[in-house]
Amino acid sequence: MTMELFKVYLEHFVEFVKPSKERPVCLVLDGHSSHTRSLEALAYAKTNGVILLSLPPQTTHRLQPFDVWFFKPLQTYYDIHISTWLRSHPGRTFTEYQVAEGYSVAFGKAATMATAVNAFAKCGIWPLNPHVFSDADYSAAEITDQPHDVQTSSAVADKNKSHTGRFDYYIALPRN
Repeated sequence: MTMELFKVYLEHFVEFVKPSKERPVCLVLDGHSSHTRSLEALAYAKTNGVILLSLPPQTTHRLQPFDVWFFKPLQTYYDIHISTWLRSHPGRTFTEYQVAEGYSVAFGKAATMATAVNAFAKCGIWPLNPHVFSDADYSAAEITDQPHDVQTSSAVADKNKSHTGRFDYYIALPRN
C-alpha cells in the first residue's frame, strides 16, 4: 500500500463509518510505513475523529484481530468446504471455478459478530488485557545475544541500498 492509497482508504473509511471528534473511532493498523509516514493522512484522521493505533512490528501475529481469530476459522471452513465438495463430486477436481463459492461459504461462517468480538478479546484490545504476552514473550532471541560487529553491520547496510531504516510510530490523539 502506498501513502496515497492509504489516504484514499481513510477517506472511504470516514465516509462510511462517520466518526467525529465527539464520537471517535479507533482504527487498528499493522506497522506498515504507508500508515504512519503521510502527514496529510494523519492530519485527516485527527480532523475526522479517527484514532490510529499502529501495532508494533513483529507482533501482528499476536495482536492483529484478523490474524489471530479470523483467518484461522476462515481457512478451516474453506478446507471443510473443499473436502465436502470433493466427496460430493467424486472424480472431479476442485478448480478456480469453485473457489468463489467455497470462499463465500467459508466467509459466511467465519465472519460473525461473535468471531469479531472474540478476536478483539483474544488480542487484549477490548476489553483491555495488558497481560496478552507472558514474560517469556519478551525474551530476546538467541541472535541478539551474539556480539555486534559495527564494521560488518555498516558494510552490510552500505551494500544493501534497499534498506530504508523504517520505524513504526504510535499515534495517540488526545480526546477532547
